[in-house]
Amino acid sequence: MKTLGFIQICLIFTLFSCSKKEDSTNSEESVKEIKISGSDSEKALIKLLSKRFESDTKISIEGGGSGIGIRQLIQGEVDVANSSREMTLSEIDSARSKGIEPFPVIIAMDALAIITHSEVGVKRLSTIQIKQIFSGEIQNWKELGGKDLPITIYGRNQNSGTYKYVKDLFIGEENFPDNCKIVESNGAIVEAVKKDSTGIGYVGVAFAKNEFNSMKKGLWVMNIYIDGENRAYSPLEDQRVMDGSYPFIRPLFQYFNGKPKGQLKDFLDFELSEEGQEMVFQFGYFPVPPELNENYQLAEK
Repeated sequence: MKTLGFIQICLIFTLFSCSKKEDSTNSEESVKEIKISGSDSEKALIKLLSKRFESDTKISIEGGGSGIGIRQLIQGEVDVANSSREMTLSEIDSARSKGIEPFPVIIAMDALAIITHSEVGVKRLSTIQIKQIFSGEIQNWKELGGKDLPITIYGRNQNSGTYKYVKDLFIGEENFPDNCKIVESNGAIVEAVKKDSTGIGYVGVAFAKNEFNSMKKGLWVMNIYIDGENRAYSPLEDQRVMDGSYPFIRPLFQYFNGKPKGQLKDFLDFELSEEGQEMVFQFGYFPVPPELNENYQLAEK
């Protein structure tokens, strides 16, 4: 199965960034309120960062999914779109047709966590088995060495960047089963799986961790065998995520209308600062390798 490490993401993002116009100045230099919406995977993190950011500027943050944030940026309704996926070419074209020049910056790295109820009796899965579960081919935990229980899948709707990431990663053109239970957020998936002894779901790794950066009570975070390797890796193993041994990692973006200036730039600089990135790590995600943001460099205000 094709997966991406930090270096591969860097190369893809550099190519993506080079296709953008670099001189856009559409972002206002001074705003009374910064409006942010989009990715549920980013919402709580950005709220945390906004509380630590020292400014008189009001920052409002809404979720709804990456697709919602991107649509609102295109319509000029928000200043920043949080997105756990890249904008599509059609979205970029739509934005430019409305005078919006999407400018991406990566503010954190996420590791995908496949979570189950703690009592299903399965501790490790291969990528093939995950595909078979999410496509509906395997429907009982006993087929995987667990208890004789039906498998209940919890997932997100199509506005979610995490939904798209998991679908592209594991099942491609196939669809999740019709009985897959759709919930509104990462947190809702966690709570549903904790209450359902048959449950499995997918979330950004931060949502599977407690305040001590270990697994939340009532959950199991799946160890995953990667395409023929003898060892299964977990997204809770920070070093294995950072060195690419656990390859299901992705960038968390913020999209602006042109290269941000003024208060937008001030907030973004804080997010990417040493303090901001330490908060990213404490939240449960991972700091951004500097080379991923070569299109945007910290500069004098």
